[in-house]
Order: sequence, then C-alpha cells, then structure tokens
Amino acid sequence: MFRKTALGLTFLLLFSTIPSQLNAEQAGGADNATDAAKSAIAAKSAGSANSADSARSAAVEKSDDAAKSEELVKHLDDTNFEKTVKESKVPVLVDFYATWCEPCKRMAPRLEELAKEFEGKLLVVKVDVDRCPKMKTKYGITRLPTLYLLKPGGATQKSSSGERSLDGLREFVKDAVKP
Repeated sequence: MFRKTALGLTFLLLFSTIPSQLNAEQAGGADNATDAAKSAIAAKSAGSANSADSARSAAVEKSDDAAKSEELVKHLDDTNFEKTVKESKVPVLVDFYATWCEPCKRMAPRLEELAKEFEGKLLVVKVDVDRCPKMKTKYGITRLPTLYLLKPGGATQKSSSGERSLDGLREFVKDAVKP
C-alpha cells in the first residue's frame, strides 16, 4: 500500500513542475512526460529518494530544452505573420501545419534542428492552419505539411508539400541561405 501511495505522490510532484500551459508540441511531445514518469517510477522502485529528485530535475531540463527550441522556431498567427515576414532580414521558412497532422508532428523536430543549424541565416516559423484561416487561404494550403520559403521581405521563392527529412529540408533551403 505504501508503494502505491508513494508512487502517486511522485507523479503529483513530477507533473506539478511541468508548466501546464505548454501544449505537447511545445514541451517536446508526450515523450518528455513519459520519459520523466518512467524515471520517477524507476527511482521509486529502487527506493531512492534522490533518484526521484533527479527524475524531476531531468523533466524540468527537458522542458527548458523545448523552450529554447521554441525560441528558434517561432509560432505565428494571422495577427503577426505579415509583420514578422516583412521585417525579416533573412529568408523565412514557413511550415504550415496542424496539430492533428502526423507527418507535421514527425517533421517538427527536424525543423527545430534546421533552425539551430541555420540560426541567424534563416528564420523558421510555424503557422497552425486551423488557427490561421487567413494565411491558409492566402497561401492556398490544401495539403499538410506545406513549406514556403520566402525571400527577405516576404516574396515567395518556392514551396513544397509533404514530409521531408532533415537532409530534404537542407536541400530545400540551400539556395536561399548564405553560408
């Protein structure tokens, strides 16, 4: 009985440290919570209170890593898209996606990696088409994910629909990004 109660308390402590306002994508997906929960269970099973604290710290660190990635990949909407794109001094890669789209979810970490790789040379932004009907209509989005590569100032350089590998993303932006 004690083990079940202690395990329940571990879950409460663990999940109370993860900001509830972050959605699964911002927190790096369900894997962060799952990994943290597994760490907490393993720590409790081993009977180590210090391990539970370590698991909680690891979950917070993963949330911090996800927040840093979010700073590199900006989420835009109908109210700030035009201004952000027009004011950009570097090319802009726009990922039109939806939260329910599985290929979009798989491609998200690749876009974060691309944003890190080309930081300062390429602005990577995401637009949720379900929340931004104006952008969906303006750019004629009918398939997801759809990528648009925009020149500084907003003119379209090229577009593509469908999931891409990290190498495919690099190939897509290579002509626009200066070494």
